[in-house]
Amino acid sequence: LESLRRAKAAGVRLVMFTSDNFNKYPDAPRLLQSMIDERIDLPFLIQCDTQLRRQPELVELLGRAGCWQVFLGVESLDRQTLRDANKHQNRPEDYQEIVDLLHAQRIVVHFSNIVGFPADTEEGIDRHVEAIARMGCDAASFFLLTPIPGTALYDDFLASGMIWERNLDRFDTVSLTW
Repeated sequence: LESLRRAKAAGVRLVMFTSDNFNKYPDAPRLLQSMIDERIDLPFLIQCDTQLRRQPELVELLGRAGCWQVFLGVESLDRQTLRDANKHQNRPEDYQEIVDLLHAQRIVVHFSNIVGFPADTEEGIDRHVEAIARMGCDAASFFLLTPIPGTALYDDFLASGMIWERNLDRFDTVSLTW
């Protein structure tokens, strides 16, 4: 709270909480309520995982505290692709519910997507883009599947001869590496 008070006093007009999973912090509701009570009135954005759909009380607090955008790592709309990527918590059938929940609080919905999974096709990616547009998603970011050195995915891709990039600076989610 003190950081937010000082930021506001210094003229900061927007804050981003950079944790990947703001909704997983047990103290998040208390922070948001304190922001409301103290009238911090500093717009902010957060990153959450898709389990946010199970937290309507938190979403309501987010809206009241001044959250203007939620960045969600939805990754893919293909359930099998998500399972293969060990993203079992992501359930595409729930994405519309998340959009509706956030929009009810006038919060912008930003879906983060990964393209280039081994089973992806051009047609499948086109369907993915069309589907998120139909859901009313306000913003979308697209990143390339990047097997990060030190992960099991990287080890699997390297063992199968799929990694061709050796410059580690290129493993940035926007450059082809495999």
